[in-house]
Amino acid sequence: MLRIEIIGDATLEEEVRKGLGRIRKGLGHSSIYPVSGQGVKGGRFGTNVWPEENTLFLMYLPEEDLEKVQLLISTIRSQYPHNGLAAFVLPGAQEI
Repeated sequence: MLRIEIIGDATLEEEVRKGLGRIRKGLGHSSIYPVSGQGVKGGRFGTNVWPEENTLFLMYLPEEDLEKVQLLISTIRSQYPHNGLAAFVLPGAQEI
């Protein structure tokens, strides 16, 4: 089981959500909005100085879905090259 974290510009939230729905019907995930922080493309704090915000998706998937998530991320990045989007994989997740 893998833990997948996707964090990116809040304007990409719907693209990510739709893409996850295409990976697996009823794919369970949690999303957190707004998320503030500092990334490679600058600060996103929801303030007058740094008005942008991020959104964070968390999910647990079997390893066979990893390629589909990677394709989703690369597709969104190519469609929106100026919006920040990052994804992380943590192997070995186990439900207790």
